[in-house]
Formats: sequence, C-alpha cells, structure tokens
Amino acid sequence: MSLFLRNFFRRFTGTPAARISLAAFGKHPGWDDHVEIGVDTPRLIDLRRMLYVSGISGNVESGAWDKLDPSQRLPSFGHFFTLSAARDTQVGRLWASTDGKGRARYPLVACADLPSIDLDRALAQVPPILSALEDQCRASPSADAVREALTTALEQICTALAANGQSPDPIDPIQTLLARPEFSSGDLLPALLYSFVRNLSPHYPLGRPDPITKSLADHALHLRIPACADSPQSAARLWSRLARTQVGDKLPILTLQPVSSPWLDLFVGIPTSQQLFCLLASPAALPLTTDIPYNLDGAFVERATQYLKSWRS
Repeated sequence: MSLFLRNFFRRFTGTPAARISLAAFGKHPGWDDHVEIGVDTPRLIDLRRMLYVSGISGNVESGAWDKLDPSQRLPSFGHFFTLSAARDTQVGRLWASTDGKGRARYPLVACADLPSIDLDRALAQVPPILSALEDQCRASPSADAVREALTTALEQICTALAANGQSPDPIDPIQTLLARPEFSSGDLLPALLYSFVRNLSPHYPLGRPDPITKSLADHALHLRIPACADSPQSAARLWSRLARTQVGDKLPILTLQPVSSPWLDLFVGIPTSQQLFCLLASPAALPLTTDIPYNLDGAFVERATQYLKSWRS
C-alpha cells in the first residue's frame, strides 16, 4: 500500500481531533486562480489531494473528459459527496464555477470535516447548510463574501450538531433495497453483492468484513448504482450502510452523486484518478453496475439467496 494510502487510512481510523472544520477550494470569480480556504486538517488536506488534485485536475489535464462525446458527458459539475470511516465523516458539495479570468474547467468545492460525528448524524444536519452555502457562493463574485459565508456556515454546522447530539435510528439497507422497484428483479441484489466479494473466489464470504477489507486495501471498489432515494443525502446514507454490511467500519467509503441524477457512484477504499473519471461521465460512457451482466456460479447464488433470506426473517 502506498504511503499516501497508509496515511489516509490512519487519519480516518485513528484518534480524531475534536475540531469541526469547513473548507473551500477550487475556482471562484473572487480569485484569479485556484483558491484554498480552511484546508487545515490532515483529513481535509487528503480529501483535497484525492478529489481535486488527483481526481478532477488529473482528468482535466489528461483530457479524459474532453474525449467524451457530448452524449457521454455530464454538462457540468454539480455533486453531493460524503467520505466516512468509523465515526469520522466529511460531507461536501462541488459545483461548476469560474475564476476571475473566466476559466471554467474546475469547480468550487465546499467540505465539512466532522471528527467523531457518524455519517447518519452528519447527514441529518449538514446538507441543507452546505446547499445554502453553495447558493451564497454562486450569487456573489466577492472573495470577502465567500469567506464570510464560510464562517457563517461553520457556525451553523457547529450549532446544529450541538443541538442535535443523537444520530437518527439506523436504516436496514437490504430490506430497503428489496422493497425498491429498481431491485424487483430477484437477481440484481445478489449480483451487486457479488461485486464486493468477486476477488475472493472460491468462498465469497458475504457479511464477513475482514477478508473483503484485505482484498480492497490496495485498490478501491467502484460501483455505479441506482440512487434508490429521494435525495442525495438519503442515497449516501443507504448505500454507505449497505457497504458497511460487507466491509465493516475500517475502510473509507466515498459517495458521489450528481444532485439531479438517479444514480450514485460508491467507492470502498481510496479511488484513483482514473476511477474518478466518473465525475463527468454519464451512464452512456460508464454504465451502472446493475446493468452489467454477471455470470454468477450456482453456489454463490445459493449463498446470496440464503444471506438475503436471513435479513427478511
């Protein structure tokens, strides 16, 4: 495992700092080039490096998105994302923007770093504040206005989390998915579960995190899946919880969803620049995992069927 990945895993599973932070980075008309505000915790530094430097800049500079046909490319950035492991969470938004010289290839990203705040609690309080922050940043070309908006949003996040210290009741992700029309076909959920364990042949130990964690430690699993929810935060909660049933609490889980799309990109582990190509790739260029036919062996299908029955009982 690379030094960067080792440090990332340590920072997301070690003892967190107590301070909640809010950062913004990317492009905004108030600055003539890339800007960073509040990127001052190890997790925020790593998040910016992974998402913005490796993911976004890597695909911009390589021309990967420019090679897509218009029908294969999303018209612009406009995403909600979460990154979580153990009880540490980051929640953010990124949206299309320009710098002071009118260059529009990079977004502006806002991200809250929430140590010792679990994903369910974070998603119950933080997304509306970030949505309002995006509106304020879009509305003003002033750098001072952006800084003021960030300060206000951070105060609102801290107040909201302090006033609502309890996490919402956990959801049952498998029961939720089994009830969704997207998964009315009986073979879709077993095929999706197969994605978590397909590198572990011949045993496919569903619901046993340790061997799956080891198999994903050096290379992230990427699933593009139906959102199956009425909001990006609900989708992030559902799919992160589903992933946790298979990989446990140790691995970082990243969700990325274009806010107006019916699909979500889920990563278990730290994605590469090439995997983050998904940010602007439509399903015409990168189909949903549930649309990919898998030839599942009979023994696995039987194990998956029994595993799912155990959740129904």
